[in-house]
Amino acid sequence: FPTRRSSDLVVGTVTVAANPVEGGTVTGGGIVEADESCTVMANANEGYAFAKWTWNGIIVSTDAEYTFYVPSDMDLVAHFVPDGNITFVDATVKAICVAHWDTNGDGELSYAEAAVVTALQEVHNYYSYFSNTEITSFNELQYFIGLTSNGNEAFYGCSGITSIIIPSSVTSIGSSAFSSSSNLTSMTVLADNPPTLGYDVFYSVNKGIPVYVPCGSVEAYTATHWGGFN
Repeated sequence: FPTRRSSDLVVGTVTVAANPVEGGTVTGGGIVEADESCTVMANANEGYAFAKWTWNGIIVSTDAEYTFYVPSDMDLVAHFVPDGNITFVDATVKAICVAHWDTNGDGELSYAEAAVVTALQEVHNYYSYFSNTEITSFNELQYFIGLTSNGNEAFYGCSGITSIIIPSSVTSIGSSAFSSSSNLTSMTVLADNPPTLGYDVFYSVNKGIPVYVPCGSVEAYTATHWGGFN
């Protein structure tokens, strides 16, 4: 994606960038003539691994060398993540993550594997994989940087969960996402802009718990009375 173009499309200019900049180097792009393909390459620095290419926030490839046709001007971003596997605090969470997203079959979930996850449940499933009363912590959710929404009832019924870190990529939290997560004692939201909230997102959650947000965003969260927290 994109995979083809018609002969009457105009020339496009492709720019490439690395995120974070210290994660690696990117090459390729530039002005592309009509009916010509473009190739971009990402090379991870020591301590990092390549995860994905995105265009306008959408994953277009998980290959470090990406060849495609250019439909228009494109600003591509190569995302790099820490090299290695995530250390999970909660064994139940790890088992769920490995069962669904361990693409290389090594029994672990790497930062790169987590970075390309876009949803916490299959489209036809109403409940999330994480609707599980045994879960006590999921701070590792912060490494799922491909999520834009937690989805409806993402952690519904997780009565044992005590803490969670929501990644900066999340722009909305679905209805009843944390309903009945009554034992939450703290929550961290890494998004600069307050995610929009569905219906009854924090039903039965204690509104007196600390909610940590980026330093420059405290006023924005407060102004929206985000989630009803104090």
